[in-house]
Amino acid sequence: SRYFAFPGAENCKSASELRIIDPCCGTGHFLLRAFDLLLELYEHEGFDRARSAQLILRNNLFGVDLDNKALWTCAL
Repeated sequence: SRYFAFPGAENCKSASELRIIDPCCGTGHFLLRAFDLLLELYEHEGFDRARSAQLILRNNLFGVDLDNKALWTCAL
Protein backbone atom coordinates (compact mmCIF):
# COMPACT_ATOMS: atom_id res chain seq x y z
CA SER A 1 0.00 0.00 0.00
CA ARG A 2 1.08 3.57 -0.61
CA TYR A 3 1.83 6.05 2.13
CA PHE A 4 0.74 9.67 1.82
CA ALA A 5 1.87 12.36 4.21
CA PHE A 6 -1.21 14.55 4.07
CA PRO A 7 -4.87 14.07 5.03
CA GLY A 8 -7.31 12.94 2.35
CA ALA A 9 -4.67 11.69 -0.08
CA GLU A 10 -5.22 8.10 1.00
CA ASN A 11 -8.63 8.28 -0.71
CA CYS A 12 -7.06 9.00 -4.12
CA LYS A 13 -7.26 6.15 -6.59
CA SER A 14 -4.50 7.51 -8.83
CA ALA A 15 -1.81 10.17 -8.94
CA SER A 16 -3.91 12.22 -11.36
CA GLU A 17 -6.38 12.94 -8.54
CA LEU A 18 -3.79 14.73 -6.39
CA ARG A 19 -3.59 18.53 -6.49
CA ILE A 20 -0.68 20.40 -4.95
CA ILE A 21 -0.57 24.18 -4.67
CA ASP A 22 2.24 26.28 -3.30
CA PRO A 23 0.64 29.65 -2.46
CA CYS A 24 3.99 31.44 -2.24
CA CYS A 25 6.09 29.37 -4.60
CA GLY A 26 9.05 31.72 -4.95
CA THR A 27 11.49 29.96 -7.25
CA GLY A 28 9.70 26.62 -6.92
CA HIS A 29 11.83 24.53 -4.55
CA PHE A 30 8.77 22.91 -2.95
CA LEU A 31 7.21 22.31 -6.36
CA LEU A 32 10.36 20.61 -7.64
CA ARG A 33 10.31 18.10 -4.78
CA ALA A 34 6.57 17.55 -5.24
CA PHE A 35 7.21 16.96 -8.96
CA ASP A 36 9.75 14.25 -8.14
CA LEU A 37 7.33 12.49 -5.80
CA LEU A 38 4.47 12.69 -8.30
CA LEU A 39 6.76 11.38 -11.04
CA GLU A 40 7.43 8.30 -8.92
CA LEU A 41 3.70 7.79 -8.40
CA TYR A 42 2.91 8.08 -12.11
CA GLU A 43 5.74 5.71 -13.02
CA HIS A 44 4.48 3.25 -10.41
CA GLU A 45 1.12 3.39 -12.23
CA GLY A 46 2.83 2.48 -15.52
CA PHE A 47 3.26 5.84 -17.28
CA ASP A 48 6.56 6.64 -19.00
CA ARG A 49 8.61 9.61 -17.77
CA ALA A 50 7.74 11.98 -20.61
CA ARG A 51 3.99 11.39 -20.38
CA SER A 52 4.18 11.57 -16.57
CA ALA A 53 5.86 14.97 -16.72
CA GLN A 54 3.17 16.31 -19.06
CA LEU A 55 0.37 15.06 -16.82
CA ILE A 56 1.96 16.44 -13.65
CA LEU A 57 2.39 19.92 -15.12
CA ARG A 58 -1.13 19.91 -16.55
CA ASN A 59 -3.06 18.35 -13.65
CA ASN A 60 -1.17 18.26 -10.38
CA LEU A 61 1.11 21.21 -9.62
CA PHE A 62 0.11 24.82 -9.12
CA GLY A 63 2.17 27.73 -7.84
CA VAL A 64 1.32 31.33 -7.04
CA ASP A 65 3.47 34.26 -5.97
CA LEU A 66 3.28 38.04 -5.85
CA ASP A 67 6.81 38.45 -7.19
CA ASN A 68 6.79 38.17 -10.99
CA LYS A 69 10.55 37.64 -11.11
CA ALA A 70 10.24 34.65 -8.79
CA LEU A 71 7.45 33.22 -10.95
CA TRP A 72 9.55 33.68 -14.06
CA THR A 73 12.43 31.80 -12.41
CA CYS A 74 10.04 29.08 -11.22
CA ALA A 75 8.67 28.63 -14.74
CA LEU A 76 12.15 27.93 -16.08
